[in-house]
Amino acid sequence: MGKTTWSYEVETRAVIRALRKLGYDLDRVDYENGWGEVEGSEKITLKPSQVEKAVRAIGAVDASHLYVKTPAGQSLFFYLIAGNSPGELVADYQIPRSRAERKPLDDAIRSVSDKFYGKAR
Repeated sequence: MGKTTWSYEVETRAVIRALRKLGYDLDRVDYENGWGEVEGSEKITLKPSQVEKAVRAIGAVDASHLYVKTPAGQSLFFYLIAGNSPGELVADYQIPRSRAERKPLDDAIRSVSDKFYGKAR
């Protein structure tokens, strides 16, 4: 197996691809520093499969919220901090109401984190 290289862009893309593989649709990237969208906050609206647009939007700032829709239709956010160490890009995320969606999501986020954790900057 080849050596895994790390950058915020590579880790961001891996997180988003893991979400897409689970059937999550991309919704928006919100630059508000609070927990959720606030009227007038800067946001980038996404089509469900716009991975590269999401990667660029997230990479434009140090911290953002990525909003997605689960296969069950629930809106979730992922709080991403680019200043964290490799493997720690996802600082927090909302847990799906659907029990069937929880473990696969936890496993996917853990897998991406493990892939990059401890990599040199």
